[in-house]
Amino acid sequence: MKKIILISIVFLFAVSTYAQRGKGRVVTLTADTIEGNNNVNLGEVIVTGTYESLFIQVAMNRISTAAGGTLYLKSGIDSAAVLVNNQSTNPNAIFAPNDTLATTDVATQYWNIEIPKPGGKEYHIWADGDANDTVATVIKYILK
Repeated sequence: MKKIILISIVFLFAVSTYAQRGKGRVVTLTADTIEGNNNVNLGEVIVTGTYESLFIQVAMNRISTAAGGTLYLKSGIDSAAVLVNNQSTNPNAIFAPNDTLATTDVATQYWNIEIPKPGGKEYHIWADGDANDTVATVIKYILK
């Protein structure tokens, strides 16, 4: 009887985890901050399976008196091999959306990226900050 209860609990946990990250569900990654002239991996979306589209939204909120820097969309098969997702640096990329965003000195800024048929890859949002600037970021994504 204890084994049945334990197996049921493990099954329910697995189902609830999939339900939170399944098709059509918005997933929020951990918030991060770009501080000063630093490079940082703000978040990664790991795609396994077949999907029609991947939509990523990066929300940036200026904390310091000024905000600057550049965000990059990178992709690859694993973390060690990610490249900027454009045809010049990653010629095997089938689709190259707007792969960079220069942050501006506004209170709140959004970067929306839509990738059709994302395939089994890792997508990373990288940031290169500017000196003396602090920008808080939150990344959300949805697979359909």
